[in-house]
Amino acid sequence: MVHCKEVTLKFTIMSPIGDLYLTVCRKGLHSLEHTTNVAETFTPDMSCKICCLDLTDSTTPDLKKHVLDGIEWLKVYFFDVKSSSSACFPSVCTISETGLFREKVLWTLTRNVGVGEVISYGDLAKLTCGRPGAARAVGTAMATNPIPILFPCHRVIRSDGSMGQYAGGCKNFLKAWLLEHEGLNPDKLC
Repeated sequence: MVHCKEVTLKFTIMSPIGDLYLTVCRKGLHSLEHTTNVAETFTPDMSCKICCLDLTDSTTPDLKKHVLDGIEWLKVYFFDVKSSSSACFPSVCTISETGLFREKVLWTLTRNVGVGEVISYGDLAKLTCGRPGAARAVGTAMATNPIPILFPCHRVIRSDGSMGQYAGGCKNFLKAWLLEHEGLNPDKLC
């Protein structure tokens, strides 16, 4: 992973799947995570406007730009999902396109598996490094993805068509909703 020596700030973003923390530095995005644990009984609120709760006039222009770019991408994803593949991707600081295996896997996934598509861990390993046997390493890359949804680890499934363990299995219901949001039936991924 690219190590950043920049000062990072965490911003709270309202979204249809709950409040999210978006961490940025002056170079780009660092992470996207839920502010609290998401309950299995969550109901996405598609009437929720995506906005930043703590962006102020004193926020530096470079930080503000990255936050607003992240918000804009999330708006497209949640409200015009089919267009998200062609939406302007926010600058990312911590995931280099030429970095470690994890970074290569995340970029390969993002560039090659579009909205409404899925890929197995083994096929993603083959696509990334030519070795389908590196499926476990791909699973580790997915489990340590710091910017889910933008780097769509929810689109990676097991070779038998089952969903796998999203967020260690704690958020499989969220993965199912994301796949449904993209037009897939999570029960029929084979």
